[in-house]
Amino acid sequence: MKLLRIPLPAFLFVLFLVFPLLAQAPDFTLEPYSHIDYQNEEMGNMWFDSLNVRFVGNWPFGHSQAIAIDSTRQLAFCGSGGGVYTLLVAVPSIPILLSEDIQTKGSIEKLHFDESSQRLYIAAGIAGLEIWDISSSTNPQRLGNLIDTLHSLNGIYVAGNYAYLVDGNLHVVDISDPANPFEVGSCITTGIASDVYIKGSNAFVAAQGLRVIDISVPSNPHEIGFFPFFSSTGIFVSDTLAFLVCEPCLMILNVSDPTNPQEVAFCLAPGETRGRPFVAGSFALVADGDSGVCIIDISAPSNPNIIGTVETPGEANDVQAFNNIAYIADKVSHFKKMETGLRMADISNPLNPIEVGSYETPDMVTGIYILDSFAYIANRYKGLWIIDISTLSNPQEAGNYNTPGAAYAVWVSGPYAYVADGDSGLRVIDVSNPFNPQEVGYCITPSTACGLFISDTLAYVACYLAGLRVIDISEPTNPQEIGHCDTNGWASSVFVYDTCAYIADGFNGFVVMDISDPSNPNIIGHCIPPDRTGDVFVSGSFAYLTNAGVGLGLYIMDVSDPSNPFQIGYYNCSTPWEVVVNQSYAYLAGPLYGLYVIDVSTPSAPTRVGLYQTPGPSSSVYAENYFAYVGTWSTGLQIYEFLGAGIEEEENPRPKTRDPRLSISPNPFTHGVEIQLQGVSEYGSIGESVIQIYDVSGRRVRGISLLPFNFLLGGDWNGRDEAGKMLPPGIYFLKLNGKPVGKVVKVR
Repeated sequence: MKLLRIPLPAFLFVLFLVFPLLAQAPDFTLEPYSHIDYQNEEMGNMWFDSLNVRFVGNWPFGHSQAIAIDSTRQLAFCGSGGGVYTLLVAVPSIPILLSEDIQTKGSIEKLHFDESSQRLYIAAGIAGLEIWDISSSTNPQRLGNLIDTLHSLNGIYVAGNYAYLVDGNLHVVDISDPANPFEVGSCITTGIASDVYIKGSNAFVAAQGLRVIDISVPSNPHEIGFFPFFSSTGIFVSDTLAFLVCEPCLMILNVSDPTNPQEVAFCLAPGETRGRPFVAGSFALVADGDSGVCIIDISAPSNPNIIGTVETPGEANDVQAFNNIAYIADKVSHFKKMETGLRMADISNPLNPIEVGSYETPDMVTGIYILDSFAYIANRYKGLWIIDISTLSNPQEAGNYNTPGAAYAVWVSGPYAYVADGDSGLRVIDVSNPFNPQEVGYCITPSTACGLFISDTLAYVACYLAGLRVIDISEPTNPQEIGHCDTNGWASSVFVYDTCAYIADGFNGFVVMDISDPSNPNIIGHCIPPDRTGDVFVSGSFAYLTNAGVGLGLYIMDVSDPSNPFQIGYYNCSTPWEVVVNQSYAYLAGPLYGLYVIDVSTPSAPTRVGLYQTPGPSSSVYAENYFAYVGTWSTGLQIYEFLGAGIEEEENPRPKTRDPRLSISPNPFTHGVEIQLQGVSEYGSIGESVIQIYDVSGRRVRGISLLPFNFLLGGDWNGRDEAGKMLPPGIYFLKLNGKPVGKVVKVR
């Protein structure tokens, strides 16, 4: 399945255009994950903005953004995307993964570890506060959560029986019962609060400077002091000094009189300072983005100065230290390929810090391919990641292979995964053992390999400034280009059907090529929709185009005559990046909202029938059997089920015979269900057809023989498996000769 890949120059251009739209996006913050116009899904006490779509599971790992340390057990907790890696760092050069079971529905912004209770408190963005028991480092348990904050939660500090949360304002939450945290008080800050530190009976809040809030009465926090500054992101307080991270500097304030903070000095940093500083003894460590971590001598608070720098490959986002080791959450920069994640540096000599260890964490998901019980993920600068989805509600990492370029697209055929790897061309990875993928061959392309489609022994690569490249992969260890055709735009996506290749070509619009002779592809059709194209999917006589994230929506083109494509339908939605069509539904992923499901059974009148607000922008999508696998910028792979489909005909491009019509009654059912099928010539013999029934994990549970009568095939199912055991309530999928034909719901 092809998916949109945006090479770096175009990606940066898109960011330039999209961010103003993000700023103008609808405000959903009054009730996280909810909106008055839509149905909502309740999970615990979290409400998710949705319409006919439910959350199934996720593998939420992405950029490393937050760090917490358990110094007694020598553990590092690395918040990456929506999950936390628990690592044993007794030997920093050899970090050992103990658990990746701490997973949230949001994006982790800050971590707070309370050693006395062995609890990890997580500021999980729009998913609010999560509380985890980590007394067993290998088997963490989620205790409770709180989502009733007004905005995305981005800061936390725990003291006694209270958690102090910042989401733009300050909230005081009673956590004496971690299973049932509840808010007892709040204080509106003048600036946007981004971090909080508790000292005595005061909360020191980074909010366009420093705000000092009296919390002696938790139900009535109120501001008593203020020091203004145009930007502040982190705060640490030691005795009578407050260390305030204010881009681009560390500011030191005298707070001996909390009602009247006074500037002592500041130290300019070379990069973009961010997060809470770590202060110990005579030194302060400050995360400084692309410039790594600054080590600042604060022995003379009136004269702080940088004496050393821990250089990191990405953007240093958060820092903690223990036993002369600095632990750094280092996120991927959009500007270069790098090995990022948890970085560890020996700072015993602050003048000459030395990196001693690291643990790789993922990047953004830019492409997805599903085969059997595995999801194959193009993870941009982190190559190919393979996720075991045999249990959809609990995906687990199987293996990964870091390709040399930027992985934008992936396709699996036989024992090989083919990766469009940016400037490193097409890479061939042996995935016969998903837990140990290995590269076996490659073919360099003349420009950035962005999109990919495999057909038999040929790989069709959308090659950005070099059009379409056709590569012979009959010998996977030695792929060779055999043909090409340049385009006038930015070839970012390709879809092959019959003897044509359909290409999304940026500002040059939509291009159709004749590939009947793969060694000599040539352009036979072309049209330019109102906006530039970024992704293409072809189903039957129609091509579905998106606009790479800039503006107008989904375009549906009639390609029954490939030499004369023309627009037949249009759906207006915000910045769709990718589109996949399955069973008369178009699934769209984009940065402004998440997942859209559009009914395209009438191509001239597409209608939205489903949506789900993902935790952060979505970047890629794969769909089959009413399940959507959505890749996001920062929170990995999210899995959703579209519930509004009912029973639809199986999508089959340009069918030579009529698709089967499925009738299931009653549906949902309790004791038994009757299944009837008409028009099955492509699916099996009229005299010998068997419906195979699968549960949501993909496990086959029963086969039902369909017998012919009155030009139909029919059979009954009593809700039991092959052994006669009653199956639990849930959704079951029906296949005929390996092809999905519908689903049925058993209610008890």
